[in-house]
Amino acid sequence: MILQETIDLLKTKYANYIEGLSIADVRIGLFMTVIKLSDGSIGVSSTLMPKDSEIHCKKSMRDFSDFSPLKITGKMILELLEFHEKNTLIKCMKIAALNAISSKFIESGKYKILRNTDPIDLMDIHSGKQLP
Repeated sequence: MILQETIDLLKTKYANYIEGLSIADVRIGLFMTVIKLSDGSIGVSSTLMPKDSEIHCKKSMRDFSDFSPLKITGKMILELLEFHEKNTLIKCMKIAALNAISSKFIESGKYKILRNTDPIDLMDIHSGKQLP
């Protein structure tokens, strides 16, 4: 849900930027997934362990889609973000791609980075106040 909302926001606000980006390289390891975009930005995410049914399945059930291992490099980022396969490794690549894209926005100086801060301390929560 949050992942899709973030993707929708990027497509709405930054469509011109992400339309030209492609996947330059991907590395999926046991613990981390790394993606490098065509603009040189790099994003990292945790590698979620695939469900047993994603690993041990009949050949007819295997994923031979546009984002199977030998077809990923060169694909447009928008294709990845709009890909609706529920494969856990695809989700990891999407998160890594979002992190790579967001790194450019952070570098631009439009956002303030708060260090050594607990996010809960930044919330305006008082007794009797309800969150939506």
